[in-house]
Amino acid sequence: MNLTNIAAVAGKPGLYRVIKPTRTGVILESIDEKRTRFAVGMNSRVSVLKEVAIYAYNAEGSVPLTDVFRSMHQWQGEIPSPNAPAQELTAFLAEILPDFDREKVYASDIKKLITWFNILSKYEPDLFLAEEAPKNIDE
Repeated sequence: MNLTNIAAVAGKPGLYRVIKPTRTGVILESIDEKRTRFAVGMNSRVSVLKEVAIYAYNAEGSVPLTDVFRSMHQWQGEIPSPNAPAQELTAFLAEILPDFDREKVYASDIKKLITWFNILSKYEPDLFLAEEAPKNIDE
């Protein structure tokens, strides 16, 4: 799963594809039907999803978002609505990622995680299909 060109912008809903850098920031394109392009300055907080992780009780202290999305995609149950009660969201993440840090990961973080997963599943399903393909076909 390659999330190096997918970003989130603080204060703006949705996800964006990084088109190219500019002298004063970066040009983004929304990942939806509209495909709206706009420039974001250096003072905006742009987070590339490849660099995002979920706090966890493991040796690294976190789990990369790619691993969490992979687990969500492979999960056989129903993914809850982002508007579900906090207890339901926490229970869902505990199924996907049992060792997540319950003190540092809030319900709002889980809502954002589910929203991002739903956007990628709908508009970028190839990200998940590439994961299912075998990487070495020499036979």
